[in-house]
Parts: sequence; C-alpha cells; structure tokens
Amino acid sequence: MNNIFRLAQVFWAYKQGREKLPYKPLRLWIEPTNHCNLRCQMCPHGEKDAELDKGFMEIDLFKRLVQEASGFGADVNLFMGGESLLHPRINEMIAYCKSQGVPSRLYTNATLLNDEKSEEIIKAGLDHITFSFDGTDKTSYEAYRKGAGFDKTLENVRRFLDKKKTVRGRKPYVVIQSMEFQEHSDQRISKAEFKKMFDRKMVNRFTFIEPHSFAGVYKADPVKKQARRYSPCAFLWYSMSISWDGTVVPCCIDLFKKYPVGNAGDHELKELWNSKAMINLRSEIYHGRHKEIALCSPCDVLWKSRIFGIPARSLYNFVEMIASFLSSSRK
Repeated sequence: MNNIFRLAQVFWAYKQGREKLPYKPLRLWIEPTNHCNLRCQMCPHGEKDAELDKGFMEIDLFKRLVQEASGFGADVNLFMGGESLLHPRINEMIAYCKSQGVPSRLYTNATLLNDEKSEEIIKAGLDHITFSFDGTDKTSYEAYRKGAGFDKTLENVRRFLDKKKTVRGRKPYVVIQSMEFQEHSDQRISKAEFKKMFDRKMVNRFTFIEPHSFAGVYKADPVKKQARRYSPCAFLWYSMSISWDGTVVPCCIDLFKKYPVGNAGDHELKELWNSKAMINLRSEIYHGRHKEIALCSPCDVLWKSRIFGIPARSLYNFVEMIASFLSSSRK
C-alpha cells in the first residue's frame, strides 16, 4: 500500500506542476550496457550507432545505485539503450537487486536467449521481463529487427516460458510487447493469432504499441502527433536514468546524453533528483517551453493522447507499476 500512496503523490505533484518534489524517484533506469547486437530501423542503433559512446557499467557502481534504490523504495529497470543480456555480469546484477529487496525488471529483444541463460536469469530472481517482439509476423518483424530472425526469436521466447514454468512458476512477470507499424499492415496477423503463438498461462500481459520518435531520432511517417493538445511528460516526476558510465539523465530515451544532470560517481541520486537542473527542466516541460530543450522538442511523447489529463503512455506506466508492485510482493 505504501507504493500505491507514493504513486498518488506522483500523480498529485504532476497535476500541480510541482518542481521540487517531496519524494524520491519510484523507478530507476540503469543501463548495464548500450551495446546491442541488432540494428533496428526505429532505434538509434540503426542509423546512429557509430555516434554512441559505448561501454559496460562497472559492477561496483551498479551495486551503489541499487543500494540507493533500496533506500528510497524504487524498482530498477535494467535497460536503456542496449541489449542488457550482453553484459557479462547481468545475472549477478539481477541477483544483487534480489539481495537488496529491489524489484528488478529487464527488457530484451530475446535473440540471445538460450536454455542456460533463461534458467540463469530466472534463478537469479528476476521479477519482471518484457520481450520486445516488434512485428507480429515474419515480414514486418524482420524488416524492422535488422539482424534478427522471427522464427528463432519466437522459439527463444517459448523456451523461456517453458523454463519459467519449471523453475519458478509465477516469476518473472512476463510482458510480450509488439510495436505496430503502418508499413506491412496488410500482412500483419491479428492480435489474437499472435497471442496463440505463446503459452498464455506463462504470459502475464501482451501490449501493442505504436512507434515513437526516440526524441527525434526516428522520423518515419508512422510517428505522428496524435493529439493537438500538449501534454507535459510525466517521466520527470517519477523516474531517473543512469547511463553505463554513471551519467545521470532525466529521460531513458536520452541515449546520447544531451541533457546530463550530474554523474552518479560524484553525487548521490537524491541530490540530483531535486537539483537545479531537474527543477528547471520540470518547470520548462510543465509550462510548455519544450522548444527550448533540444532533447524534448522533437519528442512525440509530448503530443500523445490524454486520459484523465495525463499522457496515455504515462498513465499506462502508472498502471503497470501498480501491477509490478503487487506482483513483486508475492512470493
């Protein structure tokens, strides 16, 4: 119930446009690595991979971040701009989160999964995993997921679900997320048919999302302003992101570190959360001065549809966080 109360705090602070927040972030995006084995069309790794300063997070820095997360009750997303399974110590990272009582979450393209890796991350205590399975059919999937094969990835996910059933049963919470592109829509199979490809008892939720602009990196036609009314991004009110080298940025899409607010190697996150840079950024975004921020001005998230006055994507995140909190509380 404490986490539900904290979400209510976030909702109220966001609606009121508070700039200095009386609570700590509920979610940390920690980037184990920004290396990736794919070159997807809709991702910065597709066209701008060479511009990324790449590396792997040191385990000591990671542990300190998790200790901070434990102190203020946040969960940890082990993902930002790369394929986290490429980190040679990803199992240790998951296990350390578990030892500190911090719920861990992982996003993966599933191409690197095998029986051994699946069993390792499940046994390490992973709480939540999202498989990014963009394209519900072979044609659309392989058109966008450059370097991946539809059939192989499908088999990897299916075998992971089998491992979940035999190793832990209830955990991790599994989401299969598919991005729906306008191109190849005539060849796309129905959502119902797509869901039938998986063991429904082991999948907790399917989500079907539209492409987003990655703060202007992806400029294809499917990414359009969906509402005429501006919606301040709620991310600044509940989350922080830390790149592999310790650079703290306000948004998990800031893969090129355009708006650094500090470094986790030099400052505690609680200091940076209400730093002058973060306070100014919340003010600019809330009052519609997004054009003054290079990171935010081209981002389509600011123009997404609204529900109850909240950007639909942010409301989805809040609902998903509640589900995650409830799931993590179960043994």
